[in-house]
Amino acid sequence: AWEWAVAHPEVYFRNPEDVVTGQYGDNDSSDDFYWAAAELLISTGKGMYLDYLIENPQPYQHQITNSWMFFIRNMGFHTLLINSEKFKDETARELAGDLKQKHLALSDEILAKMDSIPYGISIDHFEWGSNSDVLNQAMILCIAHHLSGNQKYLDGAIRNTDYIFGKNATGYSFLTGFGSKQVMNPHHRPSGADGIEAPVPGFILGGPNMHKQDKAAVEYASDFPAKNFEDVEASYASNEVCLNWNAPAVFVLGYLEQVCK
Repeated sequence: AWEWAVAHPEVYFRNPEDVVTGQYGDNDSSDDFYWAAAELLISTGKGMYLDYLIENPQPYQHQITNSWMFFIRNMGFHTLLINSEKFKDETARELAGDLKQKHLALSDEILAKMDSIPYGISIDHFEWGSNSDVLNQAMILCIAHHLSGNQKYLDGAIRNTDYIFGKNATGYSFLTGFGSKQVMNPHHRPSGADGIEAPVPGFILGGPNMHKQDKAAVEYASDFPAKNFEDVEASYASNEVCLNWNAPAVFVLGYLEQVCK
């Protein structure tokens, strides 16, 4: 599969003709190849994948919004960093060392951003799935703490997690089933149709979204971007659930539980 994909980089995913849901297409597969090569290197130890990573570097950054597309390269970085102790090859160790320096530098940028924002979180730009941006950056900080042992990174991850649990401009806990001000009406059809008042617990909601793509059906109480969230089932732009929003929450909460016992 790897060899075929490398030989046909111009073949991108497209929905079958009879599928009309969102395609989530992407015409840049370089980050996908990078993540795949990282996983294959860890799984097989074969030098061909290390060579690919070195010959095809990715910018070490976290691009917010559309994490399903832009966070892919970071997953490759994280795989290499978390498994770096397995590397026997000197070239692989040098790659891991370089990635570690870049990861800590990115984490310091995130902390500096947090210190400049009144709510003490790492974003001031609220688009679709803004909570996943907060959680992905919490993941970055957790890994920085794992790599360095520096408490400041753990504190930063906790601050972003506090935001998710209600320390935000809306007062809502964005994790269903938890908090003193809970979301009760997520854009989640099973929760809306099961005859049970409370939604399925454990879902991360998308969060404030300044573009309000659903405003034709949803009346937003505020024009402030950080408050552009409505707990109504129709609000797919702010109150939807999504697999790739839940994934970083599982990572972050699992890490915090482990290190904060």
